[in-house]
Amino acid sequence: MKKILSSVIMVSSLSNVSMGATYMTSAKHNGINVRTSPTTKSRVTRVVPSGDIVNSNKRSGNWYKVRSVDSQSDYTGYIHNSLLRSVNERNVLPGGNTNVREKGSLKSRIVAKVNSEDVIYTIGKKKNGWYRVRVSTNKINGRKFGYIHESRFQK
Repeated sequence: MKKILSSVIMVSSLSNVSMGATYMTSAKHNGINVRTSPTTKSRVTRVVPSGDIVNSNKRSGNWYKVRSVDSQSDYTGYIHNSLLRSVNERNVLPGGNTNVREKGSLKSRIVAKVNSEDVIYTIGKKKNGWYRVRVSTNKINGRKFGYIHESRFQK
């Protein structure tokens, strides 16, 4: 699977955020508007589902200029910061498969197996040694979320 390349910071009048900051779209409803400019009055160019991964290197007020990183979609536009969650790209240990579980417990059902070639994003802080993760493929029975124990990630 392709590794994600860092975004290039372009000079503009917008505020810069950390280079290539990665976010996941996140909303209770399943339609997040991507707009042409940082205002609710601008045209909606696309509606994306919650769970899409995007990169951003520009911020304008409460809006981020984003670029999709998922291989299944390709878009650029603005999303309000209330609809984005910071995520971190991580790699699991090489040499075999790592179990992705339904819940953060060794007793929980294994829903998928990933390897060091798969792009994994941790969501939020670990809880009891487990990270909620978003896998870059549909390996988890058509879903993209699960849990991986902290011991399975490269340092």
